[in-house]
Amino acid sequence: MKAKLPGAVLVSLLVVSAAHAGPQGWRTDGTGCYPDAKPPVKWSASENVVWKTPMPGPSNSTPVIVDGKIFICADPAWLICVNAADGKILWQKSNTYFDMMDEQEIAKAKADIAAGKVVAGKLRSAKGELNKLKRKQKDVPKDQELKDKIKATGATIRELTSELKALSKYMKASADGTTGYSTATPAADGKGVYAVFGNGVAAGYTPDGKRKWIRYLAKPRSGYGHSGSPLLVGSKLLVHITEMVALNVADGKTAWAARLGARFGSPVLTKIGDVDVAATAGGEIVRMADGKLLARGLGGLVYNSPIVAGDGLYLVQARPVAFKLPEKAAEKIKPERVWKGRPKIKKDRYYSSPLHTDGLIYAVTQTGVLSVLDAKTGELVYERALKLGGTAYASISAAGKYVFVSGDRGVTAVIETGRDYKEIAR
Repeated sequence: MKAKLPGAVLVSLLVVSAAHAGPQGWRTDGTGCYPDAKPPVKWSASENVVWKTPMPGPSNSTPVIVDGKIFICADPAWLICVNAADGKILWQKSNTYFDMMDEQEIAKAKADIAAGKVVAGKLRSAKGELNKLKRKQKDVPKDQELKDKIKATGATIRELTSELKALSKYMKASADGTTGYSTATPAADGKGVYAVFGNGVAAGYTPDGKRKWIRYLAKPRSGYGHSGSPLLVGSKLLVHITEMVALNVADGKTAWAARLGARFGSPVLTKIGDVDVAATAGGEIVRMADGKLLARGLGGLVYNSPIVAGDGLYLVQARPVAFKLPEKAAEKIKPERVWKGRPKIKKDRYYSSPLHTDGLIYAVTQTGVLSVLDAKTGELVYERALKLGGTAYASISAAGKYVFVSGDRGVTAVIETGRDYKEIAR
């Protein structure tokens, strides 16, 4: 979960992601680690900025760099391609409901949206009336006339709810001002680039901006919107808005689907033996080839994402837990729990996804309290209030020998990796 950033891409802060090979996506390869990078440790509106390009809207999406092109999303449903060398926008594509339709379908959708707004207004009024009647009933619980009104109003609500459901497919999806509609980071591999938006639309493009496919999947069930990024593995794109689905990257058709509840966090890719699997924020392990559920019940993250390092799987929030993945995959696996919640770290919300580097796990609360754990034992190495200001939404990153922890008011603490706290800059 993140807070929307201003509509500009700054190249000085992106070059660290260019070194990774293979498919690129959220946190580049899912780790957020760039050991060979030489990042700037100081920047401002002018210092260490090579170029600056206005975006069509704000976004929480992480820029992805492939073959000299930067791919990034922006609200409400833009996928943008920027030249990494000079910041020039090469192309940008809209991915709204109307972008999937012909003129006749657009006209019908607009009519349904207009009718749906009317029904939604009636439904709100009916629910308000029902609440008033129920409050009044507390004083006269045996009043038959009041009981009849409550029953009739309940029936009206059910009818309006059914009517709204039939009209609401293309009405605006729910999202709050923090999440917006473009939090999910695109995925790209040099052959294609793929994006998922909070309106429930997924789309695939060639690197030159030619649309391969676009389709509606589902609206997020959370009123806060959708934030999980897609995962590109071979010929499949893993998307988790309501149920988990794998789409064929060639045409966007569903290869398989698994009924797993969605979380705010993104799935991460790893291997068990030679088998590609996805570890989810819900504590499941899913085989990428066919969606087979190999393990579940490993713990559920409320806001952030799991991390994998070697054979270790870590789910980090107020009571962190670590598992050792088996050497070989099977139809059912039981990862060994290595440690859990010792000690408990700061009890708070962890919007930011943690980081594993140099045998340590870095985790930060929404209020900017940093906890560093020993990855092998789970023991607390140190804890520090970073005083970032605002809320820490952005996931922690490591580049070279530095760790970067950011708040949503523009403050980033640059810390040297290691078992002692050493702040380099902010």
